[in-house]
Amino acid sequence: MKKIILISIFFFNLSFLIANPISSLSFEQRQSLLEKVKLAIEKEEAIAKAYELYLIKEYKKASSLSVLLTDDYLGRSFPKNFTGSDTSYFSNFVIATSNGNEYINYRLKSLITQNDTHIKSLYESDTFRKKTFFYDGKIYIILKTNLAKSIFALIKKQNQDLLDCTNSSSKQYCTKVDTTGKFKTHIYIYSSTSKTVANLLMYYLPENFEKGPILIKDDISVYNRDEFKLIPVGARLYDFKGEKYLKTFDDIRKVN
Repeated sequence: MKKIILISIFFFNLSFLIANPISSLSFEQRQSLLEKVKLAIEKEEAIAKAYELYLIKEYKKASSLSVLLTDDYLGRSFPKNFTGSDTSYFSNFVIATSNGNEYINYRLKSLITQNDTHIKSLYESDTFRKKTFFYDGKIYIILKTNLAKSIFALIKKQNQDLLDCTNSSSKQYCTKVDTTGKFKTHIYIYSSTSKTVANLLMYYLPENFEKGPILIKDDISVYNRDEFKLIPVGARLYDFKGEKYLKTFDDIRKVN
């Protein structure tokens, strides 16, 4: 099976290069460039994966590539840039923000983008991408898990990472550590920056977000707020009085 896959990949590369020649480059140079483009995408996919992991472990956005270059994420040996002749084709990695959305900089240099539309199209296509996509000159990161999507949405909405509740007096989404013995972090969501019991909308352990239990305010009038729309369909919910609910496609439904 592996031989069949390798042969298929080889003939894909060969047919691509023959059908789409790059002027002034030899066959070996063209093949090498194609492999480097695929490698560039592979590294961008690794960054996107590490970014999502960082988001759900730290409750904050990765401010730069450097914070991901640890043993917990990309690893310290991750190649931050291309060296030698590769610098003619690729720029170094940069993580940036546009309208609150995270992206990796477009890395093909003008030598490629201006002179070879086929390599450019391959780089911009979804052929080798699962956690990234090209749009408007940028490589955007795709978040796969509901928890990551929710944390990112909360951060974007309040324009601040989810900090400890005692250190984020001006924000309404934050974290608390249960000090009763388990020392696990909960995410707390309030209706305003006044963090009173009356303003508490919900709280949950991040590892319970997908299926529940999630503790929610015993007030049906608040269930149409955007914060509740982030809860995954099928998650089990309990209000502060112990009544059981279920998140459906359309609403939050009480379970008898």
